[in-house]
Amino acid sequence: MTELAALIQTQIVKIENLDRSLKLFSLGSATEFALPPFPVGGHVSVCVQNNMAIKWCDFSLINDTDNTYWQIIVQSHQRDIQSRSHMLFHASHPGDKLIIKPPLTGMTLKQGKKHLFIAGGSGASGLLGLAHQAQKLKLQFEFHHGIRYLSGFQLLIRNKLGENYKFYNSSSGIRMNINELIINQPAETHIYVCGPISLLADTIQSAHEFSWPLHRIHWDRAFDCTLLNMLNSTLEPHKKATLQLIC
Repeated sequence: MTELAALIQTQIVKIENLDRSLKLFSLGSATEFALPPFPVGGHVSVCVQNNMAIKWCDFSLINDTDNTYWQIIVQSHQRDIQSRSHMLFHASHPGDKLIIKPPLTGMTLKQGKKHLFIAGGSGASGLLGLAHQAQKLKLQFEFHHGIRYLSGFQLLIRNKLGENYKFYNSSSGIRMNINELIINQPAETHIYVCGPISLLADTIQSAHEFSWPLHRIHWDRAFDCTLLNMLNSTLEPHKKATLQLIC
């Protein structure tokens, strides 16, 4: 099957405003065929057209795999109004058609006594599917979310995960302490992280300091070593050294 033939035609069923820079898109099939099943923690690439140029923008699927629709979080980037996500945020309306590449597997839930999810900002969308799976399987888990300001996104996650979810609003002076989160975990806990690259570096650093096995730390593979090597020049020296542990 060619890549063109594998593309999926979807339609925006609903758009919910979570705050001034985040929207929740619900997507259904634009044909008589149902949307294909997607893997837990999966993500899709959405086609975005700008001045006749075709670009692809990646999004995590955040809803339950049992549903017949897909949900993605779309962010507006005020500092980069030419970004593909920004254009999709402002130019899309219910009923619009979107062309999407088939879902791909992202992070997967590992076997373990407990699961610790650490997210920063909109990166929480990359962990919601896994956390929801842990909840359905009645596994022990915690979801910790660092944010810069309150929004409807936190309410959405709380409605999904309940008391297992905790957020830390830095604008109110409350910050997530990764050292405390890790040191208080029982043995064999798996740690999943998604968000800014500095959050990944901080998590790896904390785990290394407490002799936490690196094979029990999982992150979005979008942060592959090539990307890390490109971005770590903006990090503090100790964080650069930390990233060498996973390259």
